[in-house]
Amino acid sequence: MTSDEIKKIVDGERTEQLTNQVCHHWEVVTARLEELDKDYSPQLEACVVAEIYACILRIRSVITTLMELNKLPSAFLFSEYLDRISATINESNLTNSA
Repeated sequence: MTSDEIKKIVDGERTEQLTNQVCHHWEVVTARLEELDKDYSPQLEACVVAEIYACILRIRSVITTLMELNKLPSAFLFSEYLDRISATINESNLTNSA
């Protein structure tokens, strides 16, 4: 039995979907924060607050999704999921935007 066959048996598509969701939301948050940093001006403070609130909601979604992934054994059996998440979340632009 190949590793792909084992993966199909053990791993539902849910882990893949959740991993994609985490990475997508995190990339959107990072891009929005970078744009806010570039375009910030005191005259647009109300708009900035709305954008930051949207980012917070996406981060909350990421946390909820990570907690759901934590319950799925396949997320730990196959390192590719954790590797993709850590590659997305450990980007240097996160540090720059904070």
